[in-house]
Amino acid sequence: MLKATKSAAAEVKSGLDQLRAQIADLKKRRSQLEMAPVPKEEALKRIDALMDHLTERADIFLRAEQFTERDRYVMPALGQNAATILLGFAAPLLRQRLVEKLSETYAAGDGPTADAHRQLLAKFDAELLDLELAEESLVRAAEAAGIEILRRGDADPRAVLAADSSLPS
Repeated sequence: MLKATKSAAAEVKSGLDQLRAQIADLKKRRSQLEMAPVPKEEALKRIDALMDHLTERADIFLRAEQFTERDRYVMPALGQNAATILLGFAAPLLRQRLVEKLSETYAAGDGPTADAHRQLLAKFDAELLDLELAEESLVRAAEAAGIEILRRGDADPRAVLAADSSLPS
């Protein structure tokens, strides 16, 4: 009887370890997806928006018309705006450099669209909840058989607090 109890406990632990390994793997993959870059096209649009902004800011402080006045010409005082002006004029070079760096980032592939990203995260979340519910079902079955198993500290509260009737059997 003791051997049977030890064997059952070992089998439960083995099954639980497998479930927990699946949960850890899925959480890792989900985390990687969370950090996935936006599609390259969107990143390029963001770069272009920044370059437009830099150029517009430079145009506010330094305009070609300032140099066309005959009698009232005064050399523009750049002062604190010099950096803004320089960035505006350097925007094409800066864009080229950023696009080169961006190509390195996307060498391994493009990022998912916002909709695809949301759908994939939702899929991972559903799979995680299913695994967590299965784990909780196993923990409760073990407890009912007199085998004490500690729950993970990061166990999903929806699984831990789920009604017995909502757990897989």
